[in-house]
Amino acid sequence: MTMMKLIIGGFLLSALPILAGETNSVTLPQVIAASLADNAQLRSLSQKAGALGERSREAGSLSNPMLTYRGMDSTSGGKWPNTDEKRIEIEQAFQWPGKRRLKNVMAAKDAEAMQSETRTMALDVELSAAETFYALHAIQQSLAIIHDEEALLRRIESLTTLRYTTGAVGQQDVLKAQTEITLLKQKIIELEVRELTLKNKLNTLMNRPVATAIGRVVVPSLESPSPVEGGQFANNAFTHRPELQLAKARIERAQAEQAFMKKEGLPDYKVGLEYRSMPADDQAMFMVGIELPVWRNKIGAGVRGAGHMVQSELAAREAAERQVTQEVQDALAQIQAAERTLALIRRELIPQAELRLSASEAAYRSGDKGDFMDLLESERFLLNVRVTTVMTEADLRMQWSRFARAAGLSVLEVLK
Repeated sequence: MTMMKLIIGGFLLSALPILAGETNSVTLPQVIAASLADNAQLRSLSQKAGALGERSREAGSLSNPMLTYRGMDSTSGGKWPNTDEKRIEIEQAFQWPGKRRLKNVMAAKDAEAMQSETRTMALDVELSAAETFYALHAIQQSLAIIHDEEALLRRIESLTTLRYTTGAVGQQDVLKAQTEITLLKQKIIELEVRELTLKNKLNTLMNRPVATAIGRVVVPSLESPSPVEGGQFANNAFTHRPELQLAKARIERAQAEQAFMKKEGLPDYKVGLEYRSMPADDQAMFMVGIELPVWRNKIGAGVRGAGHMVQSELAAREAAERQVTQEVQDALAQIQAAERTLALIRRELIPQAELRLSASEAAYRSGDKGDFMDLLESERFLLNVRVTTVMTEADLRMQWSRFARAAGLSVLEVLK
């Protein structure tokens, strides 16, 4: 009855934070949303993209016209500033047809490239948040397992003490059990430090003070996407990956610059209108001026340089495509390895470890063939297997998150 009261009391104490609504638990969608909501680096890139977008409108506009007033009179006896002859001129510069459009295209591609860089950073932030979240979940689960294991060691210690009092075993078995409990406490301290470090990192990613309380992280049951879904995600990587969209924008920008440099050999021109107010008679004059692009070496160098830049960007895209293909395939291989490892642990290692511990404990209780070190080794093996299980589950979730990043997708699009 006393034990039942303790269990009920412990349950009620653990439930108090839940009843009070103070669990501070978090889910991955919450973490990712907070990480993206007020990220200073993302804000900076987004503002740059906005600035470049405005610059594209500016680049395609005409330059401001020039309005000039002139006054002319005799140097002796002139009526300054109210001169006899007054001139009002207005002049507008025009670029050769097509140049303004190409400038607009170049600026627009700069803005598009910056948007791709913003998307790249957003995916990096998501991946970092997911990896930290899953690592924290694994540590919290490991702590729970080790606390359970401590209860098991306490039971073993009680059994050993009982057998020691009856003279069935020596005192060294009791001391070994107590030492094992102390070593377990050391593991708990190490894991608690890692838990605190991960909570601080998660708070930093969520753009809030590092001391903000975080309770249990909530992770739904692990349901990996099917191989068909994984294949579809991989096939669409070239479409979704922002690095490839960035490479495409840079190629198109370089091609527009190359076309613009070719048009630099064509003259720009100016059109003007002048009105003269004179004592004898008013006059009007029309003016046209044309640029003389005579420095052909300069123009040719610009065209050749732009051509080299096009080839450079084409090569960069080719390298990016190969990198994306490698990252996607590597991620899929890591996923398959984690899935096979997890299946092996669940199907074979856990049952084997549990049976081994049961057999060792039964043998030790009977005193027939029981060896205390065999019992401790069986306990350690089961503990390692249970911890390895949660770590492998976390690793599988992380590998799917890395696959999502390799495919250019949000983690939440892959792990729903």
